[in-house]
Amino acid sequence: ANIMYSNEATTNSLFADGTTANSLLADGTTAAGTAYIENFRHLENLDKKISHLDDNDSGNALNIGKAVQRKDLDWSSDDSGYWTLNEIKPLDGNAVTLGKYCPIEPDYALEYDGDRHRIQNIAASGENAGLFGNVAPAEGTAISVRNLELIDVHITGKSTAGALAGSLNGVEVTNVLARNTDNV
Repeated sequence: ANIMYSNEATTNSLFADGTTANSLLADGTTAAGTAYIENFRHLENLDKKISHLDDNDSGNALNIGKAVQRKDLDWSSDDSGYWTLNEIKPLDGNAVTLGKYCPIEPDYALEYDGDRHRIQNIAASGENAGLFGNVAPAEGTAISVRNLELIDVHITGKSTAGALAGSLNGVEVTNVLARNTDNV
């Protein structure tokens, strides 16, 4: 009898299938991995204080250098179920209000490619509110955001707030559009 085997795959709940960790290249250098984003939980996991990875280390235990959004994300119909929890408690101790998105603040080299997809209807509030919170990469660390459309975002901030970010310093932004269609 012929025995049939299915393909083996390794996956996790931090990011979508196909995500890769860093790898050693033939020339001895390391290529950073790619995280694929398909829901808001995947997006928020780019921040170590939310994913709870690497909380005692200044390195990038996520081994991610690039994040690629695979589809449009809509906060009002997100299927990850993550934001419906009573309270998200990032490692920095600041609780996130029920029903609100937690702005991410990556502190490692990261290229976020929206791949011409949309993020819409996010609701965030607090200090440095936006899709990203306060992002100021360390010297020699590059962070970029590109090819993304933000639609009908609902952001309120205590000091700094914006559709893309509460505060960006030294971040390259290319081909990012923010617009409201609900006339609020």
